[in-house]
Amino acid sequence: MARLGMLMDTKTCIGCLACTVACRAEHMSPPGVWLAPVVSREVGRFPDVRRVYLPLMCMHCEHPACVDACPSGAIRRTADGAVVLDGERCLGSGACVVACPYGAVRLVRERRYAYGEPTEYERTKGAAASVGTALKCDLCASRVAAGALPACVEACPTESRVFGDLDDPDGALARRLRDQEVVALGTAGGPKVFYTLDGVRDAGLDREDVRLGTALQTVWDRRHAWEFALLGGGGGLAVAAAGAGGAVGADAHLAAAALVAAGGLVLISDLGRPLRFPFALRNWRRSWISRGALADFVLIAASLVAALWLRGGGGAVLADRALAALAGLVAMLYPALAMAAMPRVEEWRGPLGPLTALVDGLSQGTSALAVIDAFAGGGGRLPLLAAAVGAVLRLAMVTRYGGRTAPVEGRRRAAWRLALGGGVGVALAGAALALTTHGAASVVGVAAVAAGTWAGAWGDRLLALRSGRRVDQPAPGTEEAVVARQAPRRLVFGP
Repeated sequence: MARLGMLMDTKTCIGCLACTVACRAEHMSPPGVWLAPVVSREVGRFPDVRRVYLPLMCMHCEHPACVDACPSGAIRRTADGAVVLDGERCLGSGACVVACPYGAVRLVRERRYAYGEPTEYERTKGAAASVGTALKCDLCASRVAAGALPACVEACPTESRVFGDLDDPDGALARRLRDQEVVALGTAGGPKVFYTLDGVRDAGLDREDVRLGTALQTVWDRRHAWEFALLGGGGGLAVAAAGAGGAVGADAHLAAAALVAAGGLVLISDLGRPLRFPFALRNWRRSWISRGALADFVLIAASLVAALWLRGGGGAVLADRALAALAGLVAMLYPALAMAAMPRVEEWRGPLGPLTALVDGLSQGTSALAVIDAFAGGGGRLPLLAAAVGAVLRLAMVTRYGGRTAPVEGRRRAAWRLALGGGVGVALAGAALALTTHGAASVVGVAAVAAGTWAGAWGDRLLALRSGRRVDQPAPGTEEAVVARQAPRRLVFGP
């Protein structure tokens, strides 16, 4: 079986954008969505100036991160190595967009046409079919299956794109890869698109200068922060309610189910194709989003059963409580684990992200249990103490995402202040009031603990999301990040 790949000749590419236009005509991507952009960079100092062109596309990796991230299984790798996307199964979650280490997947949020109203050509090609779903280069799989070349290769006037079988030693692609010095745009996933270095070196650059830049990701933002906070709080409450009995235990389990359901509804409302949400359960073997969705359903069912047992005057079955608590633990952790699985968002990787989610979730759960207990007339101090400990731990961990960057970055500063001011200051002040007073003042203190803890947890999630940097492919013809180094007597417009 063939193993398809491509070589880009940086010496002969003239930046005419014929490949970009041919790709858009073939795939009918909406205005502003380019699957084969060509970026350019002017290098040097007048009058010794050169321009470097870098054609971009999906790298059709050997181990594509987008396949693992997609919860619906809409993205798959074919037998010949092409990474293709089935628009009929895509949810529009954006997970593949964030996961791609080469910024090659686009999410189409709204219906757009080139001239406001659809032209006859756009109607014929189905320009609106992809609204709400992701788009990516599929290496023109249908054309290749019919024996034709990819549209971008066929359109290139200088034959700068060489397409073929990487495993065919006598093929043009394999020969060029043997005879010329080439480089890939990184190593993540095992890319199968390569670039010659001769044109780059003619401009005075080297292989270390050829790379893609990064930008703060904006695909997952406020709505996802709400979702993560609701799931964390519901999961934490399911864990905290495992030892509660009577009316308090019943109310806690009902509240846990309601919070997790609310988090799921927030997520569904953010999907490009919300009615396809059941597809999110398909890729549980690879995607943490699918695993988390399964855990959410288990938590809701187990919590409702526990609430019914407790409302009936009996004790909930131990196995049911244990199942709800276990599902709650997964619900707390899986958003952070899904973020940590993104290969090129370094700020999300490592154990501190899941640990922060655990602290937030348990703090939210114990503070919510304290509120339920207070309004039921109880005087339990343990949930309050647990929430206070969580506030102290948040103070120690919030610097992971915001301490060093928030003072200079506006998008993160507000979340950083909310995580510290609400999640630490208000929570600790409320805990002190609740633990040292009685009656109405104590109830006010308990409410302050819950309000501060939940606000701080939302700030934590938003801060984590807004601290993530991902690779992005710029629009064609723009002066964007393809070279990095600033050498003497050479002007390089860095990212």
